[in-house]
This record gives sequence, structure tokens and C-alpha cells, in this order.
Amino acid sequence: MPDVGRHNLKHQSVGEIFARAKEALLPKELAASDLAQWVMSYDDLLRQPDKGEYATDRHDSKEYFGEWRREFMEYLAQGILQPRIPFYFASLFHIGRLWKVTQNALDDCLTLESPDYLLASAQNLVEESRRQKSPVNDAEAYQTLKEICSLGIQRHQTILSLARSWWQMWQSEVGEYRRIFNEIREYAGDKNDQQWRQPMMRLMLLASKSSTLHVMMIRHGVVFKTELASPQQATSPFGQPLVLMAAFTLVMSDVRYMDVRHLEHFFYDLIREERMAPYVQQIVEALSKKYGDSNPFVEYSAGQKAADERLQRLIKEHTLPNGASSIWLNEWEEGLSETLYTSLEFPPKGMKSYEEILDWAIISADSVIKRNLAKRRQPVESWKDFLQRIFQEEWVSYVGYMLSNANKKADLSQIWTVEDLNKLITEVAIRLNQLGYPLIAPIVTELRPK
Repeated sequence: MPDVGRHNLKHQSVGEIFARAKEALLPKELAASDLAQWVMSYDDLLRQPDKGEYATDRHDSKEYFGEWRREFMEYLAQGILQPRIPFYFASLFHIGRLWKVTQNALDDCLTLESPDYLLASAQNLVEESRRQKSPVNDAEAYQTLKEICSLGIQRHQTILSLARSWWQMWQSEVGEYRRIFNEIREYAGDKNDQQWRQPMMRLMLLASKSSTLHVMMIRHGVVFKTELASPQQATSPFGQPLVLMAAFTLVMSDVRYMDVRHLEHFFYDLIREERMAPYVQQIVEALSKKYGDSNPFVEYSAGQKAADERLQRLIKEHTLPNGASSIWLNEWEEGLSETLYTSLEFPPKGMKSYEEILDWAIISADSVIKRNLAKRRQPVESWKDFLQRIFQEEWVSYVGYMLSNANKKADLSQIWTVEDLNKLITEVAIRLNQLGYPLIAPIVTELRPK
């Protein structure tokens, strides 16, 4: 008979140990995410005991009559949300595993690519080839391994970029669910607040839409279990009794609180997305066949090849009918520098070296131009004039605002002048023209244009 004993775990439960084991499977960036923690602990969240005023024998108390509505609303919201959690849980760990395994493989390739490691590996390959009686010389072995490493690095970088783009989509979708769910909880806790109906309706509408992440992952060959195999099965709640009950509750509630005019755009977006879904799917499949794992935008990365009309055509080709970006376009856009805003803080003069500011400005201007290529060209506007207009309207003017705002908080010795701005614009235009742009440095007469 086996020896059965009891062991007390100090300071942690078995559940906590398994929770930490799950987190260990994920890259640090994913494991540290509040959204990832929310999905992984969702079941525990539902099982949390009530610690409120009526926690003890509350269901038998008279006071509980005023509390039932909050629990009922949370129950309805959980019923809508619960079917989505398995997909987001599974996709989180698929993305995490893909990210972690690929990152480790990429690190190994980068290490192996160093001359010392390549030389040692080449010597081992030469010795092994001699034992196999098909000898190769040192130079051939070295070159072969170098090419293999280069191909491996490119391949792993592409997969890692794909995992990161999926992670961004995952955060966007889960974040919207969590925000609305928390809003419902907040409103449902107030006995006199009727605003819970609006987020409840938004949650129902959101849950009725298919997941873009789910579609993209399936297009790349990710296989889910039967109940998660279809985007509609994984995301559509209609037909569930709980949701029908929620709809009935909303409709039968006091009409004074049923002003749904603010939801018109949600209904419009839902109908439009459903109608566009087949076309989006066809285009995604066509793009997948055409480009596969190669990204046509790579050569146009920030600070690389200048924006041209081919890039503009690529952007239009990869902008889906519903307005979303393809995974290739999304991956490329994430690698560009940030969009400029007048409220962005710029360091006072002297806080950063001029070389640092110039390096930032070149990448920033190039990225801003590329981000704005989807804009319409004006009548009889040449490509050169189009790029010049974007450069001045979307970069020069915003940098002027940023320098002007920086001066408000700076000492007299740290004030940016118009001359400083003109010097920066001139050098940025020169450097961008070396990449292939046809820009002319405009002369500004004041930092903040009127």
C-alpha cells in the first residue's frame, strides 16, 4: 500500500503554485500584463466570496433585497463573457509559446553568427564530414553555416514579429471586454444608477462580433479545439439563454432609461462588419497566398528606403475593406516612430546632444511621411509635391509646436529659437534626400505657426 501523507505548503496553495507554473510558460512581457493576469485568473474572480456589508447570511436577510440586482447584472455579464475566455486563454498561451520558443531560437542564431562560434562550428562540421567520407573544406563549411544562420535569423524575426502583432490584437480585444465588464460592475453596485444598461448592451454587441485575432490565427494554420474552431463559435453569444435573458431584461426595463441613440454607431459597425466579413476573408486569404511569411514592407522600415508610390500601393492593398490593417501592414506600422502631437514633450535645449536629436528627427520625419501616405493627393499634385506637403504639415509644423511648448518650461539658457528649428529642418531634409526623398527644406519664421 502506498505511503500517503499530508504536506502543508508554506505561504501558498496548490492553486498558486499552478498559477506560477502557467506564468512561467509565458514571456515576461506577457506574464506581467494585467490583461493576461485577468484572463488567467478569471475563474478565481468569479469564485471570490462577497466581502460586502451583507456577506454573512445575506441571502436570508431583508437587506439582500436591495443587493440582488447587482449580483444578477454581474451574472448576466459573466454569462456573455464566459464563452470567450477559453479562446483568449488558449490564444494567450499559443502566442506566448510561439514568442518564447522563437526568441530563444533567435538568440541562439545570433550567438552562433559571431565569428568565433561560426569558426568553431565550421571546424566541427569539417571533422564530421571527414568521418562521413564526404569532406568539405573550412571555407565551405564556414560560408554554409553563415548562410544558414542568416536565413534562420530572418525566419525567426518574421515569426517573432507575427507573435507580437497577435499580442497587440489580443490586448486590444481583451482590453475592450475588461473595460466594459468593469463598467457594468461599477454601475450595478449603485442602487440608484441605471447606467448599467448602456455598457451591458455594448458588451452584447461586442460579443456578437467575430474576433479578428481568431480569424488571423486560423489563417496562419493555428488549430483550435472543436468548440473554438470557428470564429463565430468562439465569439458569438446569440442563442444562449443567458444572453436572451439579458436582452429581455434590457427591453422590459423602465423605458425612461432606454435611450439607445448613443448606440447607433455600434449597430452600424456591427452590421457593416458582418456584411464585410466575407470580403475581408477573401482578401486576407489572397494576401496570405501572395506574401506568406515574407513582409513586403521590410525594405521600407524606418530610416531605410524612402517612401515611394509602390509603398503607397502596398498600403492600399493591405488596408482591408473594414478599415483594419493586414498583419503585414500592422507589423510594419508598429516598427515606425510615433505619430507627432502638439502635446508631446520635447527636451529643453541642451538636455540632449544635437546628434541624438538629429538621429531622432530623421527617423521621426521618415516615419511620419510613411504613416500619412494613405492621404489623398490634391488635384494636379505631383508625387514630389505630395511628399513635401506631408513633410511640412505633419512633421515641420508639429516639431515647431513641440519646441515652443518646451520653451514654456525652460530657463533662458535652454530656449529653442527659430534658427535652431531651421537648422534641424535643413539637416533632416538633407539626410532624408540621401535615402531617396525629393524634399526641400522650408524656411520657417516662427516656432508656433498661426
